Amino acid sequence: MNNRKSIVFFLLAIAVLAFLNVSLRRSRGIPAPQAVREALVNLPERVSRIEIERRAEPRIVLSQTDDWRLTEPFVGNADRAGIVRMLDKLAFLPVKDVNSDAELLKIGRTRADFSLTEPPVRVVVSDGERTQAVSFGAPTVSADGIYAAVDGVDAVFVIPSEILSEVDRPADSFRRRPVFREGTDSVAAFDIKRGTGSILSFVRGADGWKAGDKRASEQRIRKFLADLASSSVQDFVW
Repeated sequence: MNNRKSIVFFLLAIAVLAFLNVSLRRSRGIPAPQAVREALVNLPERVSRIEIERRAEPRIVLSQTDDWRLTEPFVGNADRAGIVRMLDKLAFLPVKDVNSDAELLKIGRTRADFSLTEPPVRVVVSDGERTQAVSFGAPTVSADGIYAAVDGVDAVFVIPSEILSEVDRPADSFRRRPVFREGTDSVAAFDIKRGTGSILSFVRGADGWKAGDKRASEQRIRKFLADLASSSVQDFVW
């Protein structure tokens, strides 16, 4: 019986301490762990626009209707997989530490001390109705983290620095580089022209590939199409 009472008392003590910890953090202006959701941002469910501002660089704007496209600083098709990866990393970006603006003022520091008043990188994500903006500031002393701020939250966060590899990059890196978007299974016909010579036309029918009236090599065509499908742009001229 005494052991049972001790266990109950111990559990109640833990609950009281946890309550006092949350209350103390709130009274000091520090968000409770639940308030920061253990992740930096709460992104809109269906993102349709991303703006990336980098110090001394043109603004990058990515927009989605049917597919993702670059609309600033130039217009072009965007790398959908890369954008999805960036959004995933933003959505699950863990918070390593947090201090409220009020706590920072008590020790004579402000957001400017962390390069967050004029941040090197700022990302604005929107679904057309709700917007979430994040500023990325200076690195921490250990260099494995960076300081960050979220619009509407009076606090400075420390997050892993790996996120910079996704957001702090030039506009060209967001371009779609694969030459072909469809897989080889959907190809039903194609033409080949050498210089000013005649065109070779290949058509896939129920009994396989043909060049005119002649049967074509299935193996060679599969390899040719696979090589085309795996090709990508190495550089852009504009």
